[in-house]
Amino acid sequence: MSNAIEEVELVSTPTREITRQAKAEKHLANIDRLRILAVIGVIAHHTFNVENIIGRNIAKACLPVFVMIFIALISQTAKHDNLGSFAGKKFQRLMKPWLFWSLVYAVAKIVKQLLIHEAVPEAFHPYMIFTGTAIHLWFLSFAFPAALLIFYLQSQMKGWSSRTVIITATIAGGAALLLCSTVMSVTKLPIPLAQWALGLPAVPIGFALGKIYTSEERQLQKIFYGGVALTIAVVCILLVCLNYTHLVISYAIATAAVCAAFVRQGRMDSITRRWASLSYGIYLSHALVAYPLYYFNFAGDALWLKITTVFLVASLLSFIMQKTPLRKFI
Repeated sequence: MSNAIEEVELVSTPTREITRQAKAEKHLANIDRLRILAVIGVIAHHTFNVENIIGRNIAKACLPVFVMIFIALISQTAKHDNLGSFAGKKFQRLMKPWLFWSLVYAVAKIVKQLLIHEAVPEAFHPYMIFTGTAIHLWFLSFAFPAALLIFYLQSQMKGWSSRTVIITATIAGGAALLLCSTVMSVTKLPIPLAQWALGLPAVPIGFALGKIYTSEERQLQKIFYGGVALTIAVVCILLVCLNYTHLVISYAIATAAVCAAFVRQGRMDSITRRWASLSYGIYLSHALVAYPLYYFNFAGDALWLKITTVFLVASLLSFIMQKTPLRKFI
């Protein structure tokens, strides 16, 4: 999950080139803050399973937030690489950590099974071939092919105007949301199909947001962001009318939040910068931190104390790993 907008396509004049390079180095403060909040939401949803329906859906919005931000940021750099180079970079950033943490969580599961005196094979399932040995790792194995898809789409859309790409991606995102929410409302999808259906609409939506951010039509950016948010809101209203509401709250919140973070980028501060740099590691390690707390029933029913403790300990673990050779896995 990149902490900055990387270099985007250079244009002919030196002034525009300098402007774009400066933009490439700038952190989007509110995007970083949104990622930090999303990590906290993931901890709440994955680790301790928020009880009320509204809380669960708010927490569930955090995964689409991650996917939208990831796709929006990588869509600006994909155009500069060939397929081999781009795939190699994303493999290093996504699949190597996925393999490493799958091994870590496999060991943790074995230890847990031994402690509770249950058969070790019961902790492992065939779907883990796709998700990894901890369910939250599905994001990495999902994001890798999604990134390759964005690379392919950009290569096929080189002659398209920005407006056409944005409109097409927005419509595709709305259609995907309509389909996935309908399917998830009428049937219980197995793992990993449920996770993929949760993340799929965020891919074209994130692509649209990334193209808006790099669009030359500066005066129209806010209108485009509003158009994306409005399109998803209309789809959500339609889904409510059809009573296929499984993804409605999650995507209404996620799309509005990411659009708002791009429109109002905010000012960076040292706390945001530091915690944003830790967010990927926190996401990857939080379940490992939560295992012993859950096992020993730390803090009882005090949900927010549990969430805060996991967040802080995972932050410390991520910070320590950044100072070691293991930093390549976070």
